[in-house]
Amino acid sequence: MEEKIVYATTYIKSSKNRFNLVGILENGMKTPSEIANLTNLRLSQISFLLKGLKTEKIVECINENAKRGRLYKLTDLGKKTVQFIEEN
Repeated sequence: MEEKIVYATTYIKSSKNRFNLVGILENGMKTPSEIANLTNLRLSQISFLLKGLKTEKIVECINENAKRGRLYKLTDLGKKTVQFIEEN
């Protein structure tokens, strides 16, 4: 098992909000506003969570230059980590 997946698993599971956010992105790309509506968290909280997940290379923004409507999705590491979490 890859060390990066274990670290990412720990990072995701150490926060209920991160765990929920990753679960939402498992079903496809979403904007921060869509995620906020699905989680009942404030947009500022979503932005903070996405920033951390992006730093850990678990999620990525596919249209970084957009001022509005940025789309986020799981990276390959994020997908492998979700799969690892589901299997264990």
